Amino acid sequence: MLDKKLEEAASKRRANVVLLSLITLIVFLGGALFFLLTDIVTSPAPEVLSPSISSGAVSVVPQPQVPEKEDVAPTKPDAEIRKEFVKQLSKYEQDFEPSIKQSGFSVWNSSLQETLTGMKSDAVFDLGAGKLASALAGIEDLQVMASQSVLEFETAFQKELLAARSAYEADQYARANLAITKALSFRPEDPMALSLSQKITDLPALLNLLGQADVARVENNLEEELRLSKAIYELDPARISYRTRSVELEGQLREVRFERAIAQGLQAASVSNLQVLTSSYTQAKKIFPARAETKSLEIQLGDLKRKIAVSQFKDTANKAIKGDRWREAKEAFLKAATLEPLDTEVVNGLDITGQILKFQTGIQGFLNAPTRLSTDSVARAAKKIVEDADLYASLSPSLKENQQRLQKQIVAQNRLIDVTVLSDNLTAVSVRGVGKVGTILKYDIKLKPGTYFFEGKRKGFKTKTVEVRINSDDQTVQVKVISDEPI
Repeated sequence: MLDKKLEEAASKRRANVVLLSLITLIVFLGGALFFLLTDIVTSPAPEVLSPSISSGAVSVVPQPQVPEKEDVAPTKPDAEIRKEFVKQLSKYEQDFEPSIKQSGFSVWNSSLQETLTGMKSDAVFDLGAGKLASALAGIEDLQVMASQSVLEFETAFQKELLAARSAYEADQYARANLAITKALSFRPEDPMALSLSQKITDLPALLNLLGQADVARVENNLEEELRLSKAIYELDPARISYRTRSVELEGQLREVRFERAIAQGLQAASVSNLQVLTSSYTQAKKIFPARAETKSLEIQLGDLKRKIAVSQFKDTANKAIKGDRWREAKEAFLKAATLEPLDTEVVNGLDITGQILKFQTGIQGFLNAPTRLSTDSVARAAKKIVEDADLYASLSPSLKENQQRLQKQIVAQNRLIDVTVLSDNLTAVSVRGVGKVGTILKYDIKLKPGTYFFEGKRKGFKTKTVEVRINSDDQTVQVKVISDEPI
């Protein structure tokens, strides 16, 4: 098509040159005839000149000479034609020649590339030869042919690129590869073509992924379909449907994981499996923290933690009870009570440990000061605590032991010890807080264990005080009280 148009343009150019030459010749001849006639009418009659040479010679009016015809008679000044030529040549070199010189243009139509290159050389040659009109016409013809040629070259490239894209979008690898190869032969560096070429290269792998995704969808394998959909979208971001499908699948999988976490959590709560319940709640909270099911799982987790903690505290308390460590047991029960104050075992445990610790403290108080037991009121109080502790003493070996020790102390501290008081029969002897013994040489009395102060008084003599310690295991005690120090 371009060859035909090129031939037509060349014929047209030759016709234009011939026509322009004829018009120029006619105009020139008409002008010369006009000036000739005017000169004849206005000039005086010619004078007869004397012959200057051989006889018969006469002078004649010179005729205008018609200049020799050039190939093209310029209608503009030479300077303007040259300027226009340079302008057209620059336009050609900027707008069309870069495309025409490409190797891809040669692949598309090498003969046309040679023709256009020759037309430029001819035009430049004509300019150098002074054939300005021919040079200008040649460069103008070149502009027309170059414009048409580049347009058809671009159309051919776009056609192959479009065919490659259409085949790619239809998942037809062979057709797409053939078309993109041809397009790249025209424009090897075109970014769009290179990008599409890479996509076409990846198409077999993409088709494989598409097939696997279809299988995963049929098998309802959501996780596998999600993985494949993401891989497809990553390979070809234009496949928006797989991006949309990925979002849908992620939503479905979130629901599935959430439901699974809730189910596992409820099962774990029913069997008091704290580890699984904690893990299930953590998963559910990450997925849907505000869901009612998550809140319910949180409550059950709290209940189970509290239940387990109470159980651990009770275990600690029971172990302490078995080890007769009642203070430790009470502390464990108190901790359990802060979590489950109405737990029957905890309430009973606090009562028992409290009673035992109370009796242990009370009994220990009497044992720390056993001599006080000789006092009737103290002895009565000690006897009562021994009786009250009898029920709890069966639970605590240490309490039982102290209870028995106190019983023995009560008996021992209220036992009457034989005490022999010796004097000089001049000293009046008395026992402070007990009574008078009298003025005696020897006197036997019975006293309970304890510390006593014997006083001896005699007129004219200082009062004599003797401190006596009577122990519960003493059999007899002898005391000598004589006031023999004069005043």
